[in-house]
Parts: sequence; structure tokens; C-alpha cells
Amino acid sequence: MASNNLYIKILLLLLVVFATYTKFSSATPRILALVKQNPLVLKYHKGILLKGNVNVNIIWYGKFTSTQRSIIVHFFQSLSPKNRHASPPLSVSSWWRTTANYKGVEDFCMSRCGTHRYIRGKNGKKYAYAWVGNSGSQCPGQCAWPFQKPIVGPQTPPLLAPNGDVGVDGMVINLATVLAGAVTNPFDGGYFQGPPSAPLEAVTA
Repeated sequence: MASNNLYIKILLLLLVVFATYTKFSSATPRILALVKQNPLVLKYHKGILLKGNVNVNIIWYGKFTSTQRSIIVHFFQSLSPKNRHASPPLSVSSWWRTTANYKGVEDFCMSRCGTHRYIRGKNGKKYAYAWVGNSGSQCPGQCAWPFQKPIVGPQTPPLLAPNGDVGVDGMVINLATVLAGAVTNPFDGGYFQGPPSAPLEAVTA
């Protein structure tokens, strides 16, 4: 009988300790992360941004089928306002040029699948441009993801390319990426983080 009383006392003591612990632990806020994440903020460096009506010229470098060209052109047309009376549409097909052979471009796939820069004309005016490679023929495992299996990382099945062309659908993603950077930081004085020589821009930050 004495041993039963001892077990009951130990059990009651454990229940009191457990109830006290859960009461304090549920009322006390807990820190769930060791490091507080700072919000991502792109600093504006007071430079010129691309806004308003912007003419877009496409230079086709290499062999593209008419279907592949139409996918890219439709992407640019989708950026145009629906109400054509409000502002003129983008001038997408104002300059078409093709070359006979597609050649590799230096540093493609090394750290990016496209880029944007600017050049200065003879009149001193700056002209922004964007370049995206054909991710179907160069580095599809890097530049056509998520429509192509990645060469590194989790080997999950790729998504179905919306237009049925893995390379061109990858190019559309890359075009959207470099265009976002070109609009928000066309001449190295817009929105970005870090040094101007290696900026983290709207889509890369």
C-alpha cells in the first residue's frame, strides 16, 4: 500500500511539472529563427529608367523556325497595352536580321542565360539592349529550366513547355528576366543592390 502511495505521489508530481511547463511554454513566445531576415529592398540610384513607349527591335542570330519566331513575337506583343488607342503598341518586328549559322557566344551558360547592357551612339545618346541565347541548343539544363531537367540539383520531372518548344519557352523566361533588369536598371543607375559593377537587379536579387 505504501508503494502505491509513492507511485501516486510521483505521478501527481510529474503531472504538476508537466502542466506547469506546458503552461509557461505555450504562453511564452518562442523565437523560431536564429537570424532575422531583412526584407529585400532594391535601392534606387537616381538614374534613368525605361518607361513610356519603348521601341523593341529583335535581331535573330541563328536559325529559328517561323513558329519559334512567332512565340517570341507574341511574348513581346503581350507586353503591349490592350487598348491600342491609349498608347501605340511596341514595335517588335521593325528590324529582323538572321545569320546563316548559329555560333556559340562566349560565357553563355557560365553564370547567366542572357544579359542586358547599353551602348552609346555617335550622338552621345545611350541605347539599352538585351541579349538572350537559344536555350534549346545551348545549356538547356541551365537555361530552359523548368521545362528541361536541370543539370544540378533535384532531378524532378520537368514541366510541360506551354508552347511545346523547350528551348523557345526557356528563352521567353530568360527574356522576361533580362527585360525586367533592362527596364529598372538600363544604364547602371536604376534599381539594384550591391556595386554597379555586379548589381543584383529586380529578378536576380
